[in-house]
Amino acid sequence: PIYSVSLPLAAPLLPVNQNANIFVPIFEFRISNFVLTGLVSCLLALVACGSPTAPTPPSRHIPEAAGDLSARQMGEAVVLSFTLPRRTTDGKAVGRNLQILLYRQFRKEELPPPPAMLAQARRGGAAEAAGEDLGQRLFGDAKPIVEWAGGDLERLAAGQMAQYSDRIAVADLKAHSGEWAVYGVLARNKKGRSAGFSNLIALRIYPAPAPPGNFLARNVEAGVELSWTPPSETTSGTAIASAGPFPIYRSTPGEKEEWELLAEAANSPWTDTATEYGKTYRYTIRAVARYGPDLVESDASARLTITPQDIFPPKAPEGLVGVPILAAFGGPAIELSWQPNTEADLAGYNIYRSEPPKPRDGGGYQRRNAKLIPGPAYRDDMVEAGKTYSYAVAAVDRAGNESEPSAEATASVPAEQQP
Repeated sequence: PIYSVSLPLAAPLLPVNQNANIFVPIFEFRISNFVLTGLVSCLLALVACGSPTAPTPPSRHIPEAAGDLSARQMGEAVVLSFTLPRRTTDGKAVGRNLQILLYRQFRKEELPPPPAMLAQARRGGAAEAAGEDLGQRLFGDAKPIVEWAGGDLERLAAGQMAQYSDRIAVADLKAHSGEWAVYGVLARNKKGRSAGFSNLIALRIYPAPAPPGNFLARNVEAGVELSWTPPSETTSGTAIASAGPFPIYRSTPGEKEEWELLAEAANSPWTDTATEYGKTYRYTIRAVARYGPDLVESDASARLTITPQDIFPPKAPEGLVGVPILAAFGGPAIELSWQPNTEADLAGYNIYRSEPPKPRDGGGYQRRNAKLIPGPAYRDDMVEAGKTYSYAVAAVDRAGNESEPSAEATASVPAEQQP
């Protein structure tokens, strides 16, 4: 079919109003049904593009709740660790709109409800309970032990592990010995809105043993030897039956000093054999007191710094013998040999000779070699027929440490036979 369509394009001009001198151009042309359908489709597409979408609600900026709170008593403090929230409950980045509140409560009984508990009866033994209602019920009206906001959190990035050391007064440790210390973390925005408490951690607390005393570090050939005196009482003055084992921590000085648990020594002294000469190490030690199934570490002892040095010479060579060589066989000479030393840092040997009756301890020995002898053999060609010579050998390591001289060996050069 053919349709007539009037469009305001060109002449002729017809008056719109008989009383007004206004004209509208009228142009008439014919288009097919196919073209008309296309025009309608384009018009509908334009209308659809202009339709408004469903509005997106603004973010409430509520940080997610922490879910990995852990706790461990170390000395008179409980060390808390947890991951800072990375995102809000609606998936946005937390940014700087964050506040962290830490709570603590002493309890004589375990956390309710028992089915939600995960008991751990080891060092820093803690019980864990999940549930926002429980945290609100325990800490709803309590004052936090610490609150982080603004600059307190600038040094920590979202998603990073945060730590806090809750120092408990000696009197409180004594008064609440064996009771539960319950901890929770609340992450909220600056308007006080939160997604609820973290998992709750409960651990039994006890008076801490005093740190080991007389802590000393000594440079020995095997490494660094550490010695100490075990404590006999807690920091609150109560006696302890035993204070072992003794966790030993080591670090190497640097921009970021990190302490690693090196060993748990049973007794004093103890030697750190994993050291290098010329490298600086720092050490500290703790004592451990046992309360039934629970173990509590003391505070750290004084920190010691030591740089091991190689001041230890090799052992004296053994098996030195001297054999005279006659002139007929390329002499006169005296050939020396001995058992080789086995030290890993052995550099070589020095040869010493004297001519009796000069005493050995009276300066009669003179070094024969200008450079170190690399192996366990030496030929002395500077001898005379008919004379007797005494020899000693000393081992030298790469640090220049020289051993004690070996046992003396004596050899006589036979007199020349007259024809």
